[in-house]
Amino acid sequence: MPEADQPLSIIEHQPSPDFNQFLLFDAWSDLSYGDLPDFTPGSIATTGPGGGIFLTQGDLARPCIRLEVQRKNSSEGLTDSDTFEGQLTCETGKLLLGSISASPDDLALHLEPGAYAIKAWRSRVRREYQLDPEIFDEADNPGYFSEDWLIQLEKLGG
Repeated sequence: MPEADQPLSIIEHQPSPDFNQFLLFDAWSDLSYGDLPDFTPGSIATTGPGGGIFLTQGDLARPCIRLEVQRKNSSEGLTDSDTFEGQLTCETGKLLLGSISASPDDLALHLEPGAYAIKAWRSRVRREYQLDPEIFDEADNPGYFSEDWLIQLEKLGG
């Protein structure tokens, strides 16, 4: 069993963003990510019933996500980052971490159904994105970059 200050589970994933967005959403519920609140100016995410949508730094960003399910979310995240705090619900116990328009890279996460507090950090540091040299040559890279994300979920109400 993890110690009190250690995550209950950790998932690392690199989803394929669409229109500089990716989602963490209960795609198996009757809810729609289209019903989430609008982004507030300067925000990196919006959350609500069913999950959330997250904004990358641009169309060429490739997010590298570390998602932690916690007993209690940490106050410490990534340094030199933009942050977001909110809440979401997961009715079915499954959240999809992936593309807005679906992708083979999408990942299903299994959680206890219910409400969660969420904290997200998006690093402002851009790292060079490495294309697979067996598939692409350097001329194929129009300027992709990697950005680190830390997303923490804390179960509310028990």
